[in-house]
Amino acid sequence: MSGGLFWLVTGRERIAMEAHTGDRIMSDARRYMFTQNEMDKAEYLAFQERLASHTIGILTDGGRGVGTGTLASFNGHRVILTAHHVIKDTPISKLRFSFRPEGNLEEVPMQHVPLPGRKIPLLSGASIKSTSVVTDETNDITAIVLHEEYQIGGAATVYGPLQQPKGNIPDGTSVLLLGFPVGNSINVAPNIKAVGAVSDHMRYDSKLNEQKYLPSSFDPDSQFLLKYEWAKDGLLPHGFSGAGLWCSRNSNTPIWTPNPFLIGVVTSYLKRSNLLVAANRKSILALLTQIRA
Repeated sequence: MSGGLFWLVTGRERIAMEAHTGDRIMSDARRYMFTQNEMDKAEYLAFQERLASHTIGILTDGGRGVGTGTLASFNGHRVILTAHHVIKDTPISKLRFSFRPEGNLEEVPMQHVPLPGRKIPLLSGASIKSTSVVTDETNDITAIVLHEEYQIGGAATVYGPLQQPKGNIPDGTSVLLLGFPVGNSINVAPNIKAVGAVSDHMRYDSKLNEQKYLPSSFDPDSQFLLKYEWAKDGLLPHGFSGAGLWCSRNSNTPIWTPNPFLIGVVTSYLKRSNLLVAANRKSILALLTQIRA
């Protein structure tokens, strides 16, 4: 059972990110790539901080289940995007949502969690006020529409507005996610654990979507696949479900600023091939058009 969530971020390593102009993904990824030397730690942490402000931990089933969501906007509505299976068995009133807290995030290697001599603040989450829920069961995604009077807590900010994508994701693009996999947990009391945030990055490869022997449920028109690298370290992705998948786009400013671009939502894991299945931006936008004015 989960006693709460904590926002120390466990990360693998810094990433190289490609820039995109507006919502158009550049076709020449190499031209716009930040090398690890060019993108120093401050820039990476700034990007991670931005993602954290849009990321939500979700506690389900009285704290027995954990998932991840993304705070976004569409046509004037604020929504929490997540995987449908994360919340389908728990009434909205019983869900607990953990928004990014105030203060700066701290990045901690997995082997150093918990930190010796440190008391980690836990967030048990809070209920929300919503007006409706729209669901796409085929692609396993859901959007919870927040009430206009609901005040978002902590340092959370709304991503968006989401708009129709332009262009395709070039192979080699770095993709980052931030979520709450249950494997990154610590014992806080007998039979009670706390789950911490984990970031990971992958490279987009369209050839993964063309493999043989993929499940019949996989549809490359509305979904895509990513190689899950944390599996090598024994960290299974359960809890990443519902997490946003992000790449970087050009901020069109003289000074680099974190400017994430949401390209998908994690929905499932193919364990045999270590692949994450994600609903793409097209299917997310089709879901959000179901929201009534």
